[in-house]
Amino acid sequence: MLLSPYFLGIPVRVIEGLVILLVTCIAALAVHRARNVVRANAAGEVERNRIQRIFGRYVPPQVAEQLTQGGQLAPQLRTASILFADIEGFTRLSETLPPERVIRMLNCFFGAATAIIDERGGVVVNYIGDAFIAAFNAPLPADDHPDRAVNAARDLLSLVSEQVFEGHQLRLRIGVATGPLAAGTVGGEARHTYTLYGDTVNLAQRLEALNKDFGTDCLISGSTFDGLHPVCLDAVAMGTLQVRGRERSARVYALSGQTRHSSVR
Repeated sequence: MLLSPYFLGIPVRVIEGLVILLVTCIAALAVHRARNVVRANAAGEVERNRIQRIFGRYVPPQVAEQLTQGGQLAPQLRTASILFADIEGFTRLSETLPPERVIRMLNCFFGAATAIIDERGGVVVNYIGDAFIAAFNAPLPADDHPDRAVNAARDLLSLVSEQVFEGHQLRLRIGVATGPLAAGTVGGEARHTYTLYGDTVNLAQRLEALNKDFGTDCLISGSTFDGLHPVCLDAVAMGTLQVRGRERSARVYALSGQTRHSSVR
């Protein structure tokens, strides 16, 4: 009877139908859930990229990426090279220009300068008025950070010598120092900022200010000079100096070797 082609086997066919229906429902549910997961992931990625773009306008993009992924940035203690650059005579220049033009000029300059720092593998940590501070080997690793910092300083000096910003030729004073520092996010519960601490940061700022006394454009510390590969042939030794705000003296070199006047004692 079972072998008869006229045997319907209704119970068997019912069971088969139920199995097929059940498998179809399970497959449809799995596809629906998979689609929802894909959509959720896509929407989450879009939102993450949007937040990162917005957040990256206020902190270094590399820092923003780590913060959006992990929610925080682990403190770092490492040896790095710090570049501190300031526009010479900016206060006097800003007094002669409307505020909106001053802002446009700064944005134009900072945009070009930040592109140089990024190209050299550094991170612009903060803009301070008409100055900015950049780090090499923090938070992004870079074994040759002294070379990157010095080459970035050269590029910045070339930038202001070859380009005008809002019709004005700018002049930079730059300080570069290499040594240990602490890096991380600090602040209260509602607001944080990424910053750098340590004697190396202070030394870079002091060297930038010393350019005014020596009539130079860029001064680098002895530790930076020692870390350069190859040796910086156009650097001129300015002596071992007592830098304001530091108990220890520091060896100082003029990067370009060109001075407008000398105040070495």
